Amino acid sequence: MRSFLRRNRASEQLHYLVAPLATLEPIWRRFQILSSHETGDDEVHSAPVRVYDPDGVWVSSLHAGADLTPANLAHDLETALGRRREPK
Repeated sequence: MRSFLRRNRASEQLHYLVAPLATLEPIWRRFQILSSHETGDDEVHSAPVRVYDPDGVWVSSLHAGADLTPANLAHDLETALGRRREPK
């Protein structure tokens, strides 16, 4: 994991979880994550950004190249946190 992140200059940019498979599988199911373990291909895994509220309830999914924009992400995060933006 560390050498992959170093090679791709992402050491300080990505956060990840390393744990035994038995620990990770329930987390993947809970958050609907498609793992490379499931697909058998290290290049195929979940890509959408999923936003959950503090209780772990799904709020939205945003997709790169479609609706993942800074404004949409900010809106969905504010919604998840229970805050509304004031109109300008």
